[in-house]
Amino acid sequence: MLVAAVLISASVASLLPLRKGPPRLSDQVDASTLVCIGIVDQEFTVSIPGGIAADATQLDSSRKKSAFQFGRVRVERVLKGDPRTTVVFHEAWSTWTCDTTIAMHGKRALFFLGPGVFARSRVEDRQLAESALGSNLILRNVSSGDGIAPISGSGEHECVSHWGDWPSVLRDPGSERAFGRIFDLARVASYIETLARFSPDASCVRARCDRSVDDADTFDLRILPDGSRRLATKLGEREVAIVDRVGSTPWDQLRNKLRDEVTSDDRVPDGARGWAARTLVIQLDGHRLDFRQDWDQELDDVAETEWPRFHRALRAWAALWDVLDCPTCTDHRAADARFMEAR
Repeated sequence: MLVAAVLISASVASLLPLRKGPPRLSDQVDASTLVCIGIVDQEFTVSIPGGIAADATQLDSSRKKSAFQFGRVRVERVLKGDPRTTVVFHEAWSTWTCDTTIAMHGKRALFFLGPGVFARSRVEDRQLAESALGSNLILRNVSSGDGIAPISGSGEHECVSHWGDWPSVLRDPGSERAFGRIFDLARVASYIETLARFSPDASCVRARCDRSVDDADTFDLRILPDGSRRLATKLGEREVAIVDRVGSTPWDQLRNKLRDEVTSDDRVPDGARGWAARTLVIQLDGHRLDFRQDWDQELDDVAETEWPRFHRALRAWAALWDVLDCPTCTDHRAADARFMEAR
């Protein structure tokens, strides 16, 4: 039985994939190494002799850029990352056609930041930029421009503008406009700080199901080593999350079951790296099990050499149902059992 500690109507690596669609807030937080509120107080241009590829994902790798723009963010509050951060430089140029990144000089905003172009550049180029800026904290917004969300209002009524697939429970009830959405900054900040506590690195169990057309039966389960649990369902705009704690006995029983399956570092091969239908990551006793099933990957197509590893991952997935407590979530156990019985 789960002992509820907190009930919230909120929700819920590397840069997000090269695509331009409404990003989920949870994905943006997970992809960020630093999420902060701040204001860009100055712009800088750094020249790199000979130039470098401006974007590691660009199709034309022969095209180079030699002058790079940066915005200096004076940080007023850190929601995820090193709380001692007071200044960060963000890469302020567009990297592809639909990248809307700009410096945002003079603007107060919510920044979702992670390693960018200079994190992947040659050491000498990165050192040149760090020397010119006087800092080695150079990051890039995680969603091709959508990782910078402008803040408006003041006092107790501060709002953040974003067109992404953010939970509607975070919206500002008094603000409506035709294009984009207005969210209550305090609610968004609380959401981010809670999710940061349950980051993928901190969670010893994470299971996520995205195999749904309308997100109705999707879920994201995260459990910390102490048994604290966060379960988000209906991922996206209708998302709702609960934070509670797994009872000590069920948690001990679950860990024992998972230990039987996670005895070494084990990664189950996935499909063509398309959209993940479900993912599972377990980190216990210094060992790790990774499982991912893509939308276009059927269990019937699994190679015989991979059956033992798939069996371990699917048994671990089934064990989670003892603590999932989600009647609307997609239950794969019957189909998984048929696969294992036949193989």
